[in-house]
Amino acid sequence: MIALLGKSWTQEECIQVITGNPSPRLTDKENAAVDFARSVARRPAGVTDEMTDKMRAIGWTDAQIVEIVAAVALMRYTSTVASALDVPLEPSMEGVGVSCGVPLNKLD
Repeated sequence: MIALLGKSWTQEECIQVITGNPSPRLTDKENAAVDFARSVARRPAGVTDEMTDKMRAIGWTDAQIVEIVAAVALMRYTSTVASALDVPLEPSMEGVGVSCGVPLNKLD
């Protein structure tokens, strides 16, 4: 989200993408990558051949698909470490109220 805000996206536009809505600011290819990345983040073992075939059909190479999966894994790792160590959120994420898969608050 921070990267999108740096490109003059509004917080509302970012939240729309985070919550699963395609963005008119992205190409069909880019929206497909965001959707694929969301699937990888939610349930990595749930990624199917059909999903990767769809990515190839829209123009992503195998190397780019691997890079998307690796980027998701890195973000999940970073989010998990930050959550476990109670690292404060970036100011732009405070009050957003949506999570990318890792809870943004502690359990009581």
